[in-house]
Amino acid sequence: MAVVTLKNFLKKDFLEKVVRNSAAVASQADLIIKRRVAGIKGVALREFDSHPVSKEIAQGPDAPNISNTLSGEGNLFSFIGFNKSSDPLTPVREVLKSSLNLTSRQKKRRGAKGIVLGYRYELSFPTFSTFDLVSRMPWESGNSWVEGIEKGISGYSNYMYFKFGDGKELKKSRSGKSLQLKKSVNSGIFKTTPYITEILSKYRQRLEG
Repeated sequence: MAVVTLKNFLKKDFLEKVVRNSAAVASQADLIIKRRVAGIKGVALREFDSHPVSKEIAQGPDAPNISNTLSGEGNLFSFIGFNKSSDPLTPVREVLKSSLNLTSRQKKRRGAKGIVLGYRYELSFPTFSTFDLVSRMPWESGNSWVEGIEKGISGYSNYMYFKFGDGKELKKSRSGKSLQLKKSVNSGIFKTTPYITEILSKYRQRLEG
């Protein structure tokens, strides 16, 4: 154990400098921040799972339009045109999960006279483009349905949802429940709704809180 003179002990900021430069303090701070980020990340993933858009798509081509993006007519699974046996949510969730991570180790942030002022961390943070490869729509030139939920998806006026039976006319339907017709059959419009950006915004707020 190092011996400290009374003169040094009484110097301004001495204790603060000792504590902040302590390996034990650094280790404990590292553990706390990692646990905090992991906990906030878990909340974000649960919000993704419980979001009306996710819940609706998870229920497949027979789901009610709980997101109200289609004015209650049909559902997002059949409108976007997913294959009835596909699982469009899992790849998006995995990208979200892998993106909300610490990307650097603990780094000391030093101030004047070498005093450690705090610890610096870097976190990855996804954008719409992060999800492009795992959220391409079967039609509309492969645009991202994740982005489309918030910015708009065309084709609603030509969307025909069949509530009962499969029918011969649905043989070409990917979902088995809807078709995109050449003529307009709906007068409404696709209603955008906050989705990934809402989840990420709350994630950021919790980190800063």
